[in-house]
Amino acid sequence: IEYVLTSISEKAYLISKVISINLTLIVQLVFGFVYFVIGMSLNSFLNLKFVNNIETLDSGSIMSNNILSLFDTNTIIYIMLTFIFIILTVLILSVIQAAFSSKTTNITEAGNATILLVTLNLVIYVISTIMISPVKEANILMYILSCIPIISMYFVPSMVIVGQANIIQVVIAILLLIISVPFIFKICAKIFKNGVLDYREKKKNKKEKVKKDVLELQNEYIKKKEYNSFGFVIGMSVILFIVLQFVLSIVLSPFANVLSLTLNISILNANSVITMIIFIISLLVPTLFVNIYTDKGDDKKDLKEGTKWLFIFLPIVAIIQLGLGYIFEKLGLGYDIIEKVNMYDSSSILSKVLFFIQIAVLPAIFEELYIRGAVFSFSKKYGKTFAIFASAILFSVIHLNITQSVFAFLMGILLSLLVVKSKSLIPSMLLHFINNGYEGALTIFENNAIAIFIINSIIVILIAVGVVVLLVNVFKNKVKIIDYINIVKEKLMKKEDNKNNINYNKYSISFGNTLKYIISDYSFIIALILVIVMMVLTQYMISIL
Repeated sequence: IEYVLTSISEKAYLISKVISINLTLIVQLVFGFVYFVIGMSLNSFLNLKFVNNIETLDSGSIMSNNILSLFDTNTIIYIMLTFIFIILTVLILSVIQAAFSSKTTNITEAGNATILLVTLNLVIYVISTIMISPVKEANILMYILSCIPIISMYFVPSMVIVGQANIIQVVIAILLLIISVPFIFKICAKIFKNGVLDYREKKKNKKEKVKKDVLELQNEYIKKKEYNSFGFVIGMSVILFIVLQFVLSIVLSPFANVLSLTLNISILNANSVITMIIFIISLLVPTLFVNIYTDKGDDKKDLKEGTKWLFIFLPIVAIIQLGLGYIFEKLGLGYDIIEKVNMYDSSSILSKVLFFIQIAVLPAIFEELYIRGAVFSFSKKYGKTFAIFASAILFSVIHLNITQSVFAFLMGILLSLLVVKSKSLIPSMLLHFINNGYEGALTIFENNAIAIFIINSIIVILIAVGVVVLLVNVFKNKVKIIDYINIVKEKLMKKEDNKNNINYNKYSISFGNTLKYIISDYSFIIALILVIVMMVLTQYMISIL
């Protein structure tokens, strides 16, 4: 309304509003800095009261020296760069937010538009926290990302403070940020103008929607309700998983000493037992929660088919492991988290057994029950493709570590395909166990050359069998493969899922609307924020080990 009643251009209006926002931000930053200096001055003054022979000292000089010692050259540069990047980036984000908000017609839509930018910034922050560390060398990817506007606000100052930035990188980042301001203004001002002036048209379109066929409106309502339900169920299950781990850690950790004395085991082994109990409960509860909303099918199990695909997937898993290991090594990212954490006493047989159970047995059982047994089964009503990718994404994020998450996503797709082929969790549990068990066994027997040779030989034999099964399967079914491709093409053209006997149009909506309906449930947004926070904390703990 304010914009419509003015006679100035959309650019002038946006500039005036955004400048007012940034002036407020500048005042806050300046006062924050002033309060900091005042606080440190008071702190120095109070500390001087406890210095012996205070009357012989020049208290003013000492306070000045104490304050100035806090601001070395690097700190001053860091503060100045942070100030510059925050002001320029908030300028851009304000304009983008104005463009988003102009497209909304109610407070709910405006809130979702805000959440989108907040989530984007949280993701960038997490990536910067994970990638930038004083104990890791900077790589080419970090330098490229640090020059991209908005991303640069998080990367450049952080790289400066850890001593990984260079003058050329900083100059390029600032220049690109400055250049992008008028460019973003030009694009978003037009979007803003059209969005505001088309408000009546949007309201008119909403009224016209009411005139639509009743059946069409019901189908639209069903789509929104179903995907909103997905956001609630999955979001709440993730919240339960994270909160239970946190709460149970606080509640049960003090019992480690009691358990150690009662069972006459080391405190390290007692902690392992407590950790396993927490792991089991934190996965069982969300599994039971998701199962409440899941319609159990009566699909006949086909373990023979599942076993065949289990062997076929073994060489694929090996290729993915080797490929990602090489890529992460080149990017300077640590891949094997087990090497970072001292999880067992290598001199204790019991400790080794507990470690293997914790690494291989429990994840293969309880992660599969949660991800494939509950989440995948719940998601199948939206289509098998959706269920495969949704469960794979969730499987990756619950690992709370970016390098593990990439492999977990690809592994999650294979494990879900095993469930599709076999209608059973047993093959996926076995593949999960083999993958984790191999890593755990190598860690346990790292100083035993004979044991390592035997373990590697077994894995090589299994992979060789998998290659043979794959070749035989391709040879026998080469005609079927072509037929299958044609069937897939036909399904895509008809837009229906015959195997699930579900009308495709019931759930077929654009990706944007699907995402909007899912995140419109606030439990899903809370779960997303919790995952991001936990990933940051996990990565930080790994970086300091």
